[in-house]
Amino acid sequence: MNTTTHITKNKDQEVLAAIKPEDNAKMLSEIMRKLDSIQAEVEQINRQTQQAPQALELITDAIDEVAGQAHESGSPLGDRMEAVLKLMDRLSQPGTLSKLNSLLDLSEQLPQILADVVDLVDQQAAMLEREGIDLSQRTTELITLLKRLTAPKTLQKLNGLMDVLDDSTDYLTLAVDTFDDFINRLSAEGIDISKLADNLQSMLMASHTALTATLNESPKKIGGVFSLLRQLNDKDFQKVLAFMATFGKHFGRELGNKSL
Repeated sequence: MNTTTHITKNKDQEVLAAIKPEDNAKMLSEIMRKLDSIQAEVEQINRQTQQAPQALELITDAIDEVAGQAHESGSPLGDRMEAVLKLMDRLSQPGTLSKLNSLLDLSEQLPQILADVVDLVDQQAAMLEREGIDLSQRTTELITLLKRLTAPKTLQKLNGLMDVLDDSTDYLTLAVDTFDDFINRLSAEGIDISKLADNLQSMLMASHTALTATLNESPKKIGGVFSLLRQLNDKDFQKVLAFMATFGKHFGRELGNKSL
């Protein structure tokens, strides 16, 4: 053991003897620099430690203030935190994450989609201009129309119209119910509604055609009774008289059967 200790001491002495004086100064300077750095870090830690209670107090006051405002607004902070947790739970669901990923993918494709839409609009605009349609003029007229529609007086009238429409809904419902009752009564009396509708349609079409022809034709001059009697020779006039006579016969019979 003494021999080993003696050998170790000799080695240490050899190492110290090998170190030059200028190397000692450099080592000492480096040690002092590191000590200064350690001291600065320790002082910074001490300052932060001293400021921690004050910072914690400020954070606590801020949380209390937020909680008080939430309570005064009728929405306690606990309820809000519970709502946030529920929202986070929904957001973390696999289905929701998949939809969010799809939405992100769509947002990445949105610039290209917008570019395609703009190109399509430009093509349509160019086609309309080739057809002689002035888009700038139509745009100006559309803006003018929008200004009129959004004017206070116009909006007031539209609101009044909406009120009338709201009231008319009840009247329309009453009219529909009355019409349904009328149709049910006709069906109960054995009247074929579809056949009745076909007959009315035929009568309306014939009346429309006759009225159109009458308006496009100069009226005949009837100077007296004999002029009127001469119209009896007209076959079409005879058909009208026959129809009226037949209708009058059946209508009179119904008047006799029912008290109207």
